[in-house]
Amino acid sequence: MFSRGLLHGGVEHHAAACGEKLAIVEADSGEALSFAQLDSLGNRIGKVLLDECGLVGGGNSPVGVATDMGKGQHSVGAMLGALKTGNPYLPVDLSLANRTQTMLEDAKVKVVLTDTDDVPPETAEAARKAGAELVNIESLASVRSSSSTLPGLRPSNRPEEELLAYVLYTSGSTGKVTPSFAVRKTYDEFLTPPPS
Repeated sequence: MFSRGLLHGGVEHHAAACGEKLAIVEADSGEALSFAQLDSLGNRIGKVLLDECGLVGGGNSPVGVATDMGKGQHSVGAMLGALKTGNPYLPVDLSLANRTQTMLEDAKVKVVLTDTDDVPPETAEAARKAGAELVNIESLASVRSSSSTLPGLRPSNRPEEELLAYVLYTSGSTGKVTPSFAVRKTYDEFLTPPPS
């Protein structure tokens, strides 16, 4: 069982306690998802990552999440799905082929989730060279299905709060792309409001 204090655990808790309540609304389309729907989407994406993409749960193997998905259901579902597998997510700008290849190689990313097949050819080649598979979550029937379970997932012997939440690459003042990491405990403390 996941800790309720962790981000995906919070979504799971809200899905069970008040699943019909609104979780997210897409700014462009106005499409809304309840907590139950968001949790189900995260479960389905997590299951695809484990069953169809060969990701190992809890291996701290970052899952690339294309930033061009915007801030809607697919990007939130992709981040949630990665966290549910015990792996961090890595935001990836697919418009920057050279940077994409550098990040994917350095982080040893095996899967990059996107919501389109219209990826620039140079970026698709960069991902291939880095050994990463581009996966369009829109085209996966298992993501579109109504199945919502991700049974018994406890992918690591390490406490979950010690696993990575995300990896972020910046170039800063050096111009060299370098990673920064956040463990789940730190990430969740950042998102948790101080006691009143």
